[in-house]
Amino acid sequence: MAKAKILIIKIGAIGDVIMSLSMLESLKDAEITWVCGYAAAPLIQDWVDRLILVDERQLLKGNVFSKVRVVLGVWKALFLHSFDLILTAHPDVRYQLLTLLCRGKRRRRFQRHPGRYHGYEYLQLAEAKTYEMPKWQKKKMDLGENLIALTPSLLGLRSWPIEHYVSLGEQLRQKGYRILLVGLEKECSHYFKSLETLDYLGKTTLVEVCALLAGVKLLITHDGGLLHMGHLVCVPTLSLFGPTNPQEFAPPNSDFIMGEEDLYCRPCYDGKKFATCTNNLCMRQISVKRVVERVDEICNRT
Repeated sequence: MAKAKILIIKIGAIGDVIMSLSMLESLKDAEITWVCGYAAAPLIQDWVDRLILVDERQLLKGNVFSKVRVVLGVWKALFLHSFDLILTAHPDVRYQLLTLLCRGKRRRRFQRHPGRYHGYEYLQLAEAKTYEMPKWQKKKMDLGENLIALTPSLLGLRSWPIEHYVSLGEQLRQKGYRILLVGLEKECSHYFKSLETLDYLGKTTLVEVCALLAGVKLLITHDGGLLHMGHLVCVPTLSLFGPTNPQEFAPPNSDFIMGEEDLYCRPCYDGKKFATCTNNLCMRQISVKRVVERVDEICNRT
């Protein structure tokens, strides 16, 4: 019996792409073509039959000519191909333009329901019933025991203040934990120069980050791609939420801390943009003491 042919359009961002992997277990008997951005491609290439890569920066932020060039490239790759099912895993209807020149017996588009975990929404898109992430098969990088990963950042409203991360690292060291620094922002390293750490900031690929995270005792991070990478490799996570809703983005059965609920302005992310904000008080209000107490609780039960 011939395999069903399925086309998935999910380009970015990294965290969103990882959440959408919840579809794959229910589609494992199908032949899958995935249109994906360059950034997330290394994380999914082992689970699909064909990848069509697009330059997501040009598609999302380029000029009109750059965007047209990207769309034409996808049209060329899909021209007159036939699929049993086309899944556009973006709520924005414009992404359906990418499938204009291919044939699909059925077409479904991602629908966002505020307050529901997006991984479950992707599951519904694929008409599956059981939530299960694909198994990460690559080897972990073993850096020893009692290692906690921190993901400091200087960018975006979702980031916890860098000085809080430094203070957290100092207190965790006093408790006997070793500290691993991971992320893309190499410029964060100098804030930790007085603290003994394993510093991989800005030094790894996404696959290497997953290998590092797979070997830690706990990942402490704010909402973003690294949180979902931790979930992908089945490491315990403690995530810090302010402007986004943990009910929508925190992985199932994971631990999270949310900014103060009495702030009238949070959450301020509508699925596309954040509200204008010059001081992410919702993240600054999450104290180091509160995080350390939760770390003790998590590590005592694992």
